[in-house]
Amino acid sequence: MQEKRNGTIIEHPFCRLPLGSALQNDFPEIEQVVRTRETSINLLYENNAFSSDKLFYVDTGFFHMFKFPMIEGNPDLILQETNAIILSSSFAKKIFGDIDPIGKPLTSLYGDVFIVRGIAMDPPTNTKFKFDAILPVDNFVGNGSNFSWKGGPEFDTYVKVKRNVYPHILNSKFLSFFDKYVSGSEKNGYLQPLKDMYFHSSKFTYSDNDKHYEEVVLFAMISIFILIIAIINYINLSTARSLKRAKEVGIKKVVGAGRSALIRQFFAESYIVVLISILLALVFVEVFLPGINTFFN
Repeated sequence: MQEKRNGTIIEHPFCRLPLGSALQNDFPEIEQVVRTRETSINLLYENNAFSSDKLFYVDTGFFHMFKFPMIEGNPDLILQETNAIILSSSFAKKIFGDIDPIGKPLTSLYGDVFIVRGIAMDPPTNTKFKFDAILPVDNFVGNGSNFSWKGGPEFDTYVKVKRNVYPHILNSKFLSFFDKYVSGSEKNGYLQPLKDMYFHSSKFTYSDNDKHYEEVVLFAMISIFILIIAIINYINLSTARSLKRAKEVGIKKVVGAGRSALIRQFFAESYIVVLISILLALVFVEVFLPGINTFFN
C-alpha cells in the first residue's frame, strides 16, 4: 500500500478488510484473495489456561493458497464455521495431551467458545505463518469492530493471479481502483512477489531483512572464493603428486597395465578423496553451524 501523508509517500503492507473482496470482484485477472491477521489468544480447557501469540485469522482459501498439510479435518468446511478452530499438532498436544481433540470446546478469556474441528501439521520453521491456532476471518469480523476502507483493524492481503497475467498490468490499474473506493485519499498499491517478501520488504515493514540479504550474498561470495581456492590447490597438489608417481605408472605399464586401467585408478582415488571430504564437511557443518548462526544472529 502507498499513501501520501503530509506530502510524503509512505509504504506499508497493511490493508483494510474490504480490500480483499473488492479485489476479487473488480479484477477478473485475480484467481484468489486471502487475508490474514496475526494476533495472540488465551484459551481455557478444563480450568487450565493456554496462551499463544501465534493465532491467525484467515480466509477460507488459506489452505489452498498455502499448502499446510492437515492431519484431521477438511479446512474448506472448517473455515466456513465461525466458531471452528484449527490447532497445530504441537499446540493440540500441549492442551489435550493424548486425548483426541476433535470436537472439544475451548473458551477464550472473553467467553467465546471455539470447537476444535481440525489438526494441522506443525508449520515449517521457514514460513511466515508459524501458527498455533487458526480461526476464520468471519469470527474476527463478528467481534463488533469498525471495518471500513478508512478505519478498523488491518490485514495482510495475498493475491493469486491467473495464468498469463502480468502483475505490472494489475499494478497500473490500482490507482483508479482505490480512487473508486476511497476517493481523494491518494491511496495506491502494487503487488509484491511472495518470493521477495522476506528479503525485500524492509522499506515498509519493521524488519531488517534487506541487510540480512546483503550478508547472505557476502557470505555466498566468500564461500565461492574459498571453493575456487580449494579447487586450484587440489589441482596443484594432484599435479605435483602425479610427477612423483611417474615411476609407479612406468612400472605398471611394464607389467601390462593399459591406459584405461590407469585412468580408472586415478579417477577412483580422486572420487574417494572427494567423498571423504564431503562426509567430513557435513560433520563440520552439523557441529559448527549452530554456533555460527548464534554468533552472527
